[in-house]
Amino acid sequence: MRFLVCTVILAALIWPSSPAVAAGSCDDINHDPARVIINLTVPEPVYNNTQDKPDLAQKGADYKKAWAERNGLIPLWSSDNMSTEGTAAGGMSFFFDIKTDSKPFDSYKIYSCAYFTEVNVELFYRSVIFIPSEYEPGSCAYEIVREHQLKHQREGRKTVHAFTDRLRRDMPAIIKQMESGSYVRQTRIKSRTNDMEQGIMDAVKVYFQEAMASVMQEQISAIDTPEEYADRSARLIRCAAEGEPQTDVQE
Repeated sequence: MRFLVCTVILAALIWPSSPAVAAGSCDDINHDPARVIINLTVPEPVYNNTQDKPDLAQKGADYKKAWAERNGLIPLWSSDNMSTEGTAAGGMSFFFDIKTDSKPFDSYKIYSCAYFTEVNVELFYRSVIFIPSEYEPGSCAYEIVREHQLKHQREGRKTVHAFTDRLRRDMPAIIKQMESGSYVRQTRIKSRTNDMEQGIMDAVKVYFQEAMASVMQEQISAIDTPEEYADRSARLIRCAAEGEPQTDVQE
């Protein structure tokens, strides 16, 4: 009899019969909304004028990869079709500072629900332009190549700003999705918050490394058209014929 009573008490502790546990989810727990800060830093592009045309043609991809690694960036896009007349690339880095807390779900405090208190995301986007060393900075040819590569930079800037604004709008829904679901034992709350934090980081990276990167590569194709190359080649020929006069190119 004593064994049976102990078994019943243990069962009540492990599977509480209170209405709070029998029905409902963590969506029913009241807490203040998370404080969300998403910052984007976009410095001016970096210029590299140290490799000649044959070097860029053979190793342009390696130079861009090495540049991204040195700057701690994840590569997002690269203009590779005309590396002998200049090339460019862009990448991002992410920094997360995410804070969470939890509240008991049942009166026995065996189960808890985790939620976010702060979600801080720092985004850093940077780009590089390689111009062959045969073209002196400020020369006619240099400015023509620079003008073309800046088209990629401008589109990249607009796109990263647009996706950052989209992330700011969507983050409350992402947070709610990460917080929703069933309660967990208090002993597993750390594992639960780790999963939630990883979910936020994964969502942010999907926005930029997949969705935005795909858009950026499409923009490259829209800029690097046969007509654009023909026009640039003709202008470079005129530069050579006219003795490399300088041009006034607006960024």
